[in-house]
Amino acid sequence: MKRIVNPTSDMFVRFLLGLEENKPILIDFINTILLDSEFEPVVDLTILNPFNLKEGIDDKESILDIKAEDKEGRVFDVEIQVIGNASFVKRSLYYWAKNYHSQLKESEYYIKLMPVICINILDFIIFDDIKKAHSCFLAAEKDNPEYVLSEDFQIHFFELPKMDVGNIKTFKNRLEKWAYFFKKEGLLSEEEEMQVLIKNDSIMEQAHESYKKFTSSDEMLEIYEAREKRIKDEASNIA
Repeated sequence: MKRIVNPTSDMFVRFLLGLEENKPILIDFINTILLDSEFEPVVDLTILNPFNLKEGIDDKESILDIKAEDKEGRVFDVEIQVIGNASFVKRSLYYWAKNYHSQLKESEYYIKLMPVICINILDFIIFDDIKKAHSCFLAAEKDNPEYVLSEDFQIHFFELPKMDVGNIKTFKNRLEKWAYFFKKEGLLSEEEEMQVLIKNDSIMEQAHESYKKFTSSDEMLEIYEAREKRIKDEASNIA
């Protein structure tokens, strides 16, 4: 039996990480990425565009990334993509630049600019020559890569297909847990191992409950199915 909702669908991820009540999940995921790259974790976040069903999430122009800001002023932009190619890099650069630029209002000083950290969850491989699933790109000097121009620029890519999560009874790190969730949640054949994932882990348990909440809502499923149909139709037209 197939799962009802793919946990890597942009709409579900927006629901999972963008709900105010799910802020602890968002903080945990962001900190998993930051700590894996040895950056300072966040203590608390303000979600700048919280999920709201009334915003017309099934509309073609709906925003499906998650934007948040921590107490230090760092801006985080998190989104998931299930289909893409090398051009996605340019898209990610554009979104980073757009978020960085939008911080300043007319006549404000550059000193007010704060770091923008983009986190891309990818259900495809974009860097064939990089073996690890999580890569982080900074603005560094060409011949002296240890010299980083500014930590204001930070783009992360989390390539799920590079994570081997088959038949896992114990998890080596938190990245592996998140990869397992995105790849296995909703599969009846993996329910036993899903219990291993959520055991003694309040965040993963909350994420699991959020999936069940999403898939038990007729309204959410109707919008999800309409969006998935439109995505398939668009892909078919392109083909």
